Amino acid sequence: ASDFFRRKKWIGTRPALRFANRKGAPVYEFYTKEFVRALARYVVRRLAPALRSRGTATLLEIGSGDGRLCLHLRHALPPQIVVLASDAVAHPEPAFPVTLAVHSDVLDAVERPDLVLICWHAPNQDFTAVVRDKESVQEYLLLGPPDSSDVGHDAATWGGPDEPRLPPRGWHRKAIPSVSRFMVSRADLTG
Repeated sequence: ASDFFRRKKWIGTRPALRFANRKGAPVYEFYTKEFVRALARYVVRRLAPALRSRGTATLLEIGSGDGRLCLHLRHALPPQIVVLASDAVAHPEPAFPVTLAVHSDVLDAVERPDLVLICWHAPNQDFTAVVRDKESVQEYLLLGPPDSSDVGHDAATWGGPDEPRLPPRGWHRKAIPSVSRFMVSRADLTG
């Protein structure tokens, strides 16, 4: 975690570990105001061409859990950006309307997702191939620890164990430090 969060003296505490590992609804990412604002700024910048040409754009999150990230983004993004959440598992207390469907079905059902967000991709699975096949998708963001089968599939999602890790043909991989510097996740917890 960044020094910013270490100064908050919350990371590594027993209450944080209990919260992150709560039964039935584990927490993978802690959505701070700084993180949500940074992610919203990035999304607006990346969707600006679609907003200029069509007046609207769609952000689709797959694997949304209870929809909490989409809830915060909905409040941080302009109303011209449609925010949609989906997950294959129903959650007892969704924070935002979450469509119950597997990622491939959601991508088929949503007419024109411009940007797809995958936060804490399911381990040892790859959702990105289906996302890349959707013609309207200009970009997808993977949030969570990179280069590991803990989040996604080592080879299919991240480019395999060989260095340098190469994204699939036609796609480019880049870090987004303006967003990632504010990310705090269960991977940052110690104890």
